[in-house]
This record gives sequence, C-alpha cells and structure tokens, in this order.
Amino acid sequence: MYNSESNDLDFVINNFYLNNASVSYTDATLAHKVEIPINNINIKGENINLETLTKIGITANFNNGGKFIANWKGLLSTNWDSHNLMVHISNFNLSQVSPYCEHYFGYPISDGIF
Repeated sequence: MYNSESNDLDFVINNFYLNNASVSYTDATLAHKVEIPINNINIKGENINLETLTKIGITANFNNGGKFIANWKGLLSTNWDSHNLMVHISNFNLSQVSPYCEHYFGYPISDGIF
C-alpha cells in the first residue's frame, strides 16, 4: 500500500509460510560438479514489514541426514546493526563440498561430517 501523504511505502506481511519445498544446489564451474539436494525446506516469516522487528526461521534437510536451521530477526529498514542471524548445520556430509576444497586448497575431502 502506498501512503501518498508521506510518500512512504507501507509493506506488511503478517505471516508467511513455505512448507516442504525442495531445491538442488548445483555448481558446474569447477573441474568436478557440485550437487547438493536440499529437501523439506520450511520457512516461517512473522511481522514482515519496514517499521518493526521482523522474524524469519528456516529449516531444511540435506541428503544423508544433514540438517540446516537458520533464525533471523532485524529491522528491514535500517543498517546491519539491528540484524541478528543464527545458523546451525549438523550431520552435513563434507564430501559433498570436496570439489571446492580441491579447487581452492588442492586436496579433496574423502570423508567427514560437519
């Protein structure tokens, strides 16, 4: 909604939900292609607007049992000082990112869990 008296844009989403989505992260720019399927993506946004504190939470699963959790809160209309981000990754199979290690550090990852 546009407020013509103040020339400000009013932007409000009270609740936003995305449930059970899937994507595949693919990078074919390296010598060995990286493919990481990400499943069961759930996103919940509360009070998304330009004036007050916004909260967004994300959960997802990697193949082989890995888990991703992120929680963010902050003011969308201010600088980065108001932002707070927590990211938690568990049971991620590091061999999936081996092409990056091989490209940048010269050595592949054969096994390991993050």
